[in-house]
Amino acid sequence: MVNLIGRLEWLAPLPQETEPSYTFRVIYPQMRKLLSRTNPNLVLRADGHLRPQPVVLSNNSFYPDLAINDGLVRLAAVEVKFFTSANDRASLMTGLGQCLIYRAFGYRESVLLLVSKEMGQGLSLPEVSTLQASFPDGLAVGQLSGLG
Repeated sequence: MVNLIGRLEWLAPLPQETEPSYTFRVIYPQMRKLLSRTNPNLVLRADGHLRPQPVVLSNNSFYPDLAINDGLVRLAAVEVKFFTSANDRASLMTGLGQCLIYRAFGYRESVLLLVSKEMGQGLSLPEVSTLQASFPDGLAVGQLSGLG
């Protein structure tokens, strides 16, 4: 999944943009186009189109920012988190927790994307790099960063 996401062009978030609206504006259209070429039978879900299926845990519903389904099978959940500095541990910890929940309770694969809010508007990001390492059983962590 990280390899698939790494092929996309990334733009910086708008000043007042939320994570779900960023996902729908930047990630969703490109993923839809890419999936239509590679596997048109897959269903792409995001707020603003088809809402992703939640994972329900202890009477709480957790919705990924983007999800890929094959019929009723939940293939992948993507969680997008903005961060404002290298020391923004809250975004990282929240995103990791959500991704672990998605992976443990319903989705085959889960990806966390960290997007810097401090990048200049309109900056194109060349790649998604691995933040730490891929975890076993389908959890990967990616970081969007302007390199160079």
